[in-house]
Amino acid sequence: EAYQVRNALAEFEHVFGAEMGVTNMYLIQKVRAYSTTDLVFSGFLLFPEELLVKTPEAAIDLSAATRCIAFDLPTAAGFHLHRANESVMHAYYDAVTGGQPRPGNRTIGECLVAMKSKGVGDPKILSALKDLKDLHRNPLIHPEESLQDVDEAIALLGSVQGVVVPMLKAIPAPVVEPPAGASVVSEE
Repeated sequence: EAYQVRNALAEFEHVFGAEMGVTNMYLIQKVRAYSTTDLVFSGFLLFPEELLVKTPEAAIDLSAATRCIAFDLPTAAGFHLHRANESVMHAYYDAVTGGQPRPGNRTIGECLVAMKSKGVGDPKILSALKDLKDLHRNPLIHPEESLQDVDEAIALLGSVQGVVVPMLKAIPAPVVEPPAGASVVSEE
């Protein structure tokens, strides 16, 4: 029996060694208290569940941002965080303006000007959006600027969470129509 076990182990080691020679592998250190698996595969979990329903396009960028944090790509994380914030802001704009057309170039600045001129939007949210735009987003789009380390990316993640969460609360959930011919049953 020992011979069979040693022989099977030797065969396994040979096959395993061949497979590892052609397999891409990465060693990822844990980042702060975050689950590495969540950062790499489902960063949207750092935000309320309603994000997936109300702004699914933002969930894609948030997952990309947290993946960048896991792989120590802070500037890339910053770009994805700002894209996610803008996606949620567009849905917020639609909600607080009652679906009025967005400004022509759809930037944060133009949307903020439009919301202020219409007298809509929570002043705290508008102020947080302006700060994110002025202090973080606008500088980061210039090639000579970058986020220096993962700590800066995590701080930006917190700032984005701080404005995305209240915006999500103001965005109504989409109404899902039942398929044609389906009947609606309710419990009473």
